[in-house]
Amino acid sequence: MRRSALLTIPLLALLFPAAAPLRAEEPATMDCVHEFVLIVAPGAQAVSQDFTYTSGGQTGTIVCQGSLGGRRVSGPGTIGVEGTMQGSCFEGKGTGTNRLSVPTDQGVIEFVEPFAVAYRGTVGTYEGERMSGHFQFIPAEGNCVSAPMTKALVVAEDRMRL
Repeated sequence: MRRSALLTIPLLALLFPAAAPLRAEEPATMDCVHEFVLIVAPGAQAVSQDFTYTSGGQTGTIVCQGSLGGRRVSGPGTIGVEGTMQGSCFEGKGTGTNRLSVPTDQGVIEFVEPFAVAYRGTVGTYEGERMSGHFQFIPAEGNCVSAPMTKALVVAEDRMRL
């Protein structure tokens, strides 16, 4: 009888391993910066209107520091964005989706993250369930006065959550 108990306990341990809790040194958040070129159609103007925006796929670069849930970042990743806005060159709001891949020592973390966005002037904020931050855009084509802005460089700081 004692022999069967000695065999059963290790077998149960194999079938039902104890869950390993996150250790204090394994944060559930990670700070990142990213940049990409945004294509705006039909172009942002001085008057308010509806428009779409896209980076044309995961064409941007995202750089994160540290680890997320025990996964240490091992290099820069890629990011892309698309969405719709209602506004002008001076202020607006809308929705979008981030798509990103960040390499780690345990494989690539991939997110598809819907978000709400608002801006005033050339700065704004966005908020999603797992990723939020603030950004600045610099017009690259068009100046909103003599021609609609159809391209912009976007630079952002983010916080990603598990």
